[in-house]
Amino acid sequence: GRRKRSTLQLFSLDAAGQFHPLGPAHSLHRDISLKGNGAFSHWRHDITFGPAGISLLRFSTPRNVPLHSLKHGIVAVIHPMVPPIGLIEFNKGKQVGHQELFRELFLQSLPTAGADSPHLVDTAEDVREGTRYLYRIGSGEFQLPLQQGEIYEKRMPYQMYEWYHEFEKRGGVLFPPPSSYKFYQNKIALSRLFEEKHVLTPKTFIFPNAAEAEKAAGSIRYPVIVKDPYGFSSLGIQQASDTSEFKEVMLRYFSQAIPGVEAIVQEKVIALREARVSYVDGRPFHGYWRTRNKLSSASAASNMGGFQNFDFPLADIAPYIQEFATITGVPVGGVDFIWREAEPDVKSTKPLTLEVSPTSDLNPPSPSNWNKTYAEFKKTPSFH
Repeated sequence: GRRKRSTLQLFSLDAAGQFHPLGPAHSLHRDISLKGNGAFSHWRHDITFGPAGISLLRFSTPRNVPLHSLKHGIVAVIHPMVPPIGLIEFNKGKQVGHQELFRELFLQSLPTAGADSPHLVDTAEDVREGTRYLYRIGSGEFQLPLQQGEIYEKRMPYQMYEWYHEFEKRGGVLFPPPSSYKFYQNKIALSRLFEEKHVLTPKTFIFPNAAEAEKAAGSIRYPVIVKDPYGFSSLGIQQASDTSEFKEVMLRYFSQAIPGVEAIVQEKVIALREARVSYVDGRPFHGYWRTRNKLSSASAASNMGGFQNFDFPLADIAPYIQEFATITGVPVGGVDFIWREAEPDVKSTKPLTLEVSPTSDLNPPSPSNWNKTYAEFKKTPSFH
């Protein structure tokens, strides 16, 4: 169990003083004896030395060489004890398939960090003070009652924040921080956040109605993209190349929009490529280029006919991702970038940020011989 699981890691040292990890850790004693090759096991007890030592450390050497031949020795490193960990489940809304998938991934992964029995809760009243709680939520499964006149799309991000903040108020330590969910599918709040934190973005306008948009039509630099501020995956995106077309687009947009929903109007950056980078704790781990099928396309998103290239320089963008996560207060997310240059130097040129979401699903690479759009790949059994 968690109380006895060790965080000890063994390393062999070479002549240059480099550490080489042994393992696997937590091996069966039978495997250590019969297979060896660096396998080891240790329960959470003090290590004792000498012939009378009673330490519960069992180990083997790399390639099963005699211990005395390891001239520079073996080093044991004890990592800090993992704090109490829990998982917050949301059981009030619509149950969707991937919700159960993510739950199982959490429960399979947490024991590797020493949390064999995470504290499962679905109400703030059951929080254990000081426990670190993980959670994942999306619009499909998050549903709480609305007050009369409230619009689900506008209210949902703040409901998410308020719901999970209750767990914080009762002593839970949540990751990601609930405050980041104010920006989930909420381009209005994101636009204001980026402006406040001086994040580089394309020029952006927020219009509450068609009349206000028409007043500003003559002062806008075209072409522009028109977005639903509470939409996702570039659904419903439109564009305008001049004043006349802009007025037509805005009239059409507000005639179809839910009353009370604004419009986001953003300068269209004329570039074929965008980038999606996913990160945790400010560290990128997944990224790809999204390429428009033509410059006139409104977006490089897959449902707009775009292509994806997973040969993305994650190491080069890593310093800026850390900076971005720190200044925005969104430590976990999927962020969309664009550069004005056709072949940007990702390491030295700061991108323009389009948006970030604290919850995003990862897209796997398509097969190397795939020559159709990524949207078509998403419909194949290989994607699922």
